Amino acid sequence: MTNAPTDIEQIEEWILSQAGDQAADAAEMRRTLQRLADELEPARADACAELWQEELLNREQADELIDLLKLRAGWHRRPEFKATCLNVLTTFFNTDVFHRTLLQHAGFDQRELAPDEPLQRLQRLRAMR
Repeated sequence: MTNAPTDIEQIEEWILSQAGDQAADAAEMRRTLQRLADELEPARADACAELWQEELLNREQADELIDLLKLRAGWHRRPEFKATCLNVLTTFFNTDVFHRTLLQHAGFDQRELAPDEPLQRLQRLRAMR
């Protein structure tokens, strides 16, 4: 496992280099993305997060993908981001009837919920399985 850089100027470059690496650690990547968002700007971190999201989709790692979407939801904080999350997860669980049913009951269609709440609900529903 590669340690993330501590120098802000190198963080974005490190994220980009790790995005296609099968050995990259998802938890370390989330911590680094959050640090990028905190110390620079969420928009740059979100652009990097989208690259990492594609890697997680390719790896078929549902837990890590949901965690990343929760992180991104914290940056967006607008209700419309729930639709983005739902689209990503619907595509991801395209052939999985069980998970598609969970998506219907997680609250992505409830306007009053913060963007991260349906993702938290989805995690709880998946844990009950």
